[in-house]
Amino acid sequence: MTDIYRDPTDGATARRVELLRRRRDELVTMPHAIRRVVVARGARMAAAWAMALIGAVLVGSAASPRVAKLVGHLLPPDDPAVIATGLLAVWLGGALVYAIARAVCEHRFTIAMTKCVLPGDDLHQDLERLSHEQPDDVARRMAHRLELRSAALPVLAAALVAPATFVYVALAVRTHGWPANRVIEHTLGDHAGFLFAGALAGLVAALGVMSSRLRSPRAIVPAGVVAITALVFVIALHRIPTAWYALPVVAIAGMIALVAHKLRIERAWIETDDPAAGAEVFDLIAARFAQLRGFAVAHRGPIAFVLSAFALGVAGHASQAQLPRATPTHMLSNAFARATLVDPPPPDQREMVVADSPRGHVVVTRGDYGTIVYDLTLVPGSDYIHTGIVIPPGWEGRVEAHVDAEHTTAKDYEIDGIGDITPQHTFDVAMPMVCTTESPRSMILTVHAKKAGQLRLIVQPTLRASKC
Repeated sequence: MTDIYRDPTDGATARRVELLRRRRDELVTMPHAIRRVVVARGARMAAAWAMALIGAVLVGSAASPRVAKLVGHLLPPDDPAVIATGLLAVWLGGALVYAIARAVCEHRFTIAMTKCVLPGDDLHQDLERLSHEQPDDVARRMAHRLELRSAALPVLAAALVAPATFVYVALAVRTHGWPANRVIEHTLGDHAGFLFAGALAGLVAALGVMSSRLRSPRAIVPAGVVAITALVFVIALHRIPTAWYALPVVAIAGMIALVAHKLRIERAWIETDDPAAGAEVFDLIAARFAQLRGFAVAHRGPIAFVLSAFALGVAGHASQAQLPRATPTHMLSNAFARATLVDPPPPDQREMVVADSPRGHVVVTRGDYGTIVYDLTLVPGSDYIHTGIVIPPGWEGRVEAHVDAEHTTAKDYEIDGIGDITPQHTFDVAMPMVCTTESPRSMILTVHAKKAGQLRLIVQPTLRASKC
């Protein structure tokens, strides 16, 4: 007796081979832009997580001395600079995590796409999967799953990190260089309120971004207008401390606009069917390099002449003899001795000397790292304090001063001479410059007080050669 029914295994196997071949062809022609979206969203989400965590520690250190002390145990004991170090760690850590996350996302995407076109152990499950699942659909689902987190986390990270970064940039512009760590510490510590308020606002905004309204392209223009308006407000009223509370608004609104704009581009890439979509930037770069190469070949004569003249100028400047500057007669290392009006004490000793002022008295102490500590006994009226700091001809000074809040009881005062120091603005930096043809300049503080009290002022003087 013969069986009239055939074994379906051979036919199913042939069907699976045909489906595998078709899915592999689809994987080869899958739009390049989908992979770019998945990788970019995954890396953006990981970097935002890292920056948000470090930013939370930064805000906590600025708002709470206990948190700053706890974090300071992880840093070198001499000069921890918790807030300044945290601000640097935010950006370095974010960049490092972003680079690592891109590589990890590339690897995971490749593995996920490879699994789509490989046979499994069960023949019938493979037929069901390969008949209804295409590599393009799998990649698009991966991109859609990452959209929500890749939009909300950057908003939270911006609220935690951007306000402190804006303050750092403002200090760098104000000092015409790298701001000192102690200046960053005191500035962010004295204005920790707007950092904490920005963190809470960022958390609320991150939850709000989860709604589709704030992620739609219609949110780009309103959010951008709010960010620009708040930025202009901060720049125009930067001397008013309460205006700094607009910095979180700049960060949050600006990031919402940026994220909405980025999502609009990524959604268009996800829905495209062009295999070359997403690679236009490489073609554009290649075209620009080709144009630049053609321009260099067409104008090689003038370019060679300009480069030769520049090389000769550099060589002539390097070979020009320069006379060394004469050593100044008054160095800032003797400022403590001049302030106390006595001979310089041994460098390994800390001593306290009392110097008279017109109305009160000043206790001058040698601090750490070349600082000079002035303990002022304020009385109503105006006093003139001789700091002992003398800027010699041909030199430029950088004098940083801040009020030690822990040892200060005065509430209503104003100190001129090293910037403008008040109870609301407890630090400042002065950069007096004395040309070689001018006389030495002594720095004298003018203290205006309405009520009696104690005030401790810490001054850090440094010298460098001037440009005149």
